Amino acid sequence: MLTCLLISLLVSFNLPAQTVQDSVVNFDKIFGKYDAEGCAVIYNLDSDRYLRYNLEDCDSGYLPASTFKIPNTLIFLETGIVKDINHQLKWDGKNRGIKSWNKDHTLETAFRNSAVWYYEEITKQLGLGKEKEFLEKLNYGNQKVNGNFPFWLKGDLRISANQQVDFLKKLYTNDLPFNEEYLSTVKDLMILEQDSTYTLRGKTGWARPENREVGWLVGYLETDEDVFVYAVNVRAERGNKMFRKARLEIAREIFRELGIVQ
Repeated sequence: MLTCLLISLLVSFNLPAQTVQDSVVNFDKIFGKYDAEGCAVIYNLDSDRYLRYNLEDCDSGYLPASTFKIPNTLIFLETGIVKDINHQLKWDGKNRGIKSWNKDHTLETAFRNSAVWYYEEITKQLGLGKEKEFLEKLNYGNQKVNGNFPFWLKGDLRISANQQVDFLKKLYTNDLPFNEEYLSTVKDLMILEQDSTYTLRGKTGWARPENREVGWLVGYLETDEDVFVYAVNVRAERGNKMFRKARLEIAREIFRELGIVQ
């Protein structure tokens, strides 16, 4: 039954013929390899079709963690509180346990290193009212913003995999209420991998609510022929030593099994 369902999904997803003939994506095996559970949504922009794993879970809301840096960077640039990617903040000298955070950061380096303190400081300068205003415009997740900083890591803000993909579709097509220059800037910041056959854009996220690890990789993958918008949510017991690499590796394995990348 599961095999038939997945083949049906692959056919409707308009993937290469060899994908259907030679392999079926074994999501349980891919997630299980990292002692994790979760869900995945992959949207083929050209065929306007979805592939989903754990359908109900794709509608469940989770802390966005550092995937929130995508809309937050756009908000910073649009409001002018940050002029460009070279806007620098001085490190306050506090050791936050992650070496790459313990230094001065620009918007660019803070995005690429997921430096929470930088984004927390700029968000406080901007104010929660302005944040709330933009999240409502974007229809981003449940739009709940509070003073429990950083609220994207330990507050009430929640977003589902389906909502992530809806937001990212609009990012790709420039259908968001931001200057196109800023949209282009964020797209450049999101580049994770690039070669002659594809460009993978994305942002990881990692939150640790209540003895659990909750992680994301969200973004879009461009090939010569197609664009695939995706959101992969990964969850595991606290202390899972494979969790840091699981988010990106699970996404990579899904793309390989789908025949999107080699």
